[in-house]
Amino acid sequence: DNIQSTGLFTNYPFSGGTFARDRFKIAALPEWIFYSTTRDSAKILAGLNADYCRGYAVAVNPAARMEYANENAQMPFLCYLDFAKTSQAPSYTAIGGRDGGPFGGNPYLPLQHTLNAEGGVKITRGNLSLTPKIFYRKDCDLTEWGYEFSSPFQRKATAVDGETFGLELECEYEFSEPNIKIFAAYIFTEKSEDWQWQHYDASFYFGDWAKHRAVLK
Repeated sequence: DNIQSTGLFTNYPFSGGTFARDRFKIAALPEWIFYSTTRDSAKILAGLNADYCRGYAVAVNPAARMEYANENAQMPFLCYLDFAKTSQAPSYTAIGGRDGGPFGGNPYLPLQHTLNAEGGVKITRGNLSLTPKIFYRKDCDLTEWGYEFSSPFQRKATAVDGETFGLELECEYEFSEPNIKIFAAYIFTEKSEDWQWQHYDASFYFGDWAKHRAVLK
């Protein structure tokens, strides 16, 4: 990812107003199958990803997945547990936007860090599959547009800590004739945000979510 500009980022104070960004990311996730038969298997994937962006320190993050698959002829199933930590530099708009207004920029935003954990089971019976999941996400220094209730249209790019907890149930049915697949899901999500010492009351994106969602396609 490479970008250089002298006009798009009017609020960027470095290098005489010229914005330049290089970003590199590399990851390795080796797989170890430690148990395997004709009917079931178990494996672990574990590794690291390294993320570098100009203006920020190199971030090295872990990732792992544990998986057990059973190929029972009547009702095969797959159990998994995922864990990953990632990092991301703030967006160009957030660090280079004009100061003030509905989406005010902030060139001093820190690197964002996110911790994700998810576990689930996929059960298949004939043409029908069910997948219940549980997930958790922890955001540190998430880039957001904060605002006060007294001035909802005067937002400022800032960093906020947040937590997300959720439950999801997916259901999929595939018809043999004709070749049609129906997918339905229900997602419950709960969030909390921590502004720490900052004076903002709410955020534009993270703090605005649907607690209950349904998907049909």
